[in-house]
Amino acid sequence: MNQKQTTATYSTSQIAKIIGLHPNTVRMYEEWGLIQKPERKANGYRIFNDMHIKQFQLARKALQIEIMQSGLRERIIAVVKLSAEYRFDEAIELAEEYIRIAQQETENAREAVKLCEILFCQPMPEGIVYTRAQAERLSGV
Repeated sequence: MNQKQTTATYSTSQIAKIIGLHPNTVRMYEEWGLIQKPERKANGYRIFNDMHIKQFQLARKALQIEIMQSGLRERIIAVVKLSAEYRFDEAIELAEEYIRIAQQETENAREAVKLCEILFCQPMPEGIVYTRAQAERLSGV
């Protein structure tokens, strides 16, 4: 028995509802290269598939990241774009680099929290004012 494997297809409005985006945002994701360009019907309407849903989910998660240090946002967007182009080996390599940098940024943030705890828990002498350069030197920043 020869069964033909079928893939579900979706319109722009269906994808928008599934993902929780406005239809115009769906089109913007395509324009920005965050998803693979969908095929088109003869009338020009977009035809999305299950892979597009995964690409939208990845892009939405990437856009939720608020860390702006060390170009992390740009890096994760590049991962999404590489994935949309089916360049998975490059996307994985860049994602691994992203993880290394994010881990370092996390460690830096933890160190900053420790310094703040130390600084804010110590009584400050009255009347002492430091310049920015002096404060940097004293704090080791």
